[in-house]
Amino acid sequence: AAEQRGGRRRFGAVAQAVLVDAGDASHPAHEADGDGIRGAAQLEVPGLAQFAAETGWGKSVISGTNNLGNIKAGSSWKGKTVKAYDKIEKSYDPYRVYNTPEEFAEDYVRLMQKNKRYKNVIGSDTPTEFFSELKKAGYATDKDYVKKGLAVTKSVTGELDYSRMQQGAAQAQGM
Repeated sequence: AAEQRGGRRRFGAVAQAVLVDAGDASHPAHEADGDGIRGAAQLEVPGLAQFAAETGWGKSVISGTNNLGNIKAGSSWKGKTVKAYDKIEKSYDPYRVYNTPEEFAEDYVRLMQKNKRYKNVIGSDTPTEFFSELKKAGYATDKDYVKKGLAVTKSVTGELDYSRMQQGAAQAQGM
């Protein structure tokens, strides 16, 4: 999911699918309510940082799941699951399985927008607040989750700036 480029990481097609869902106002994940578009846009940078932190830049995505956030399957989950080992909890737990990265992205945006546990995540104004609210809501149990998320956020921000600069240069050249 991530490739090395001069010591920095470049996101592959998997991360692009999440960016499209988080930033594309016409995407079905945004049709539910007026706050959806604002909320999804707020997920872009911290959301990608979260996926990078959760999966070690894509190295620890549970095989065959397309679950970029390593989201566990609670009692309300009606889809497929797979059991995997949680290193922090030291237990085998059920995780959600998605057919495609796009399906994951849709579910992630919907989960953050619709689940009342995460209402303060969507209302976050800063990456610090985003990761703190995720932790408070019970998404993560790692005691260093906020610190790790913020460290990855710096890399994601730089990568997105680089990617947008490249896209602008390509458009300027008529590509």
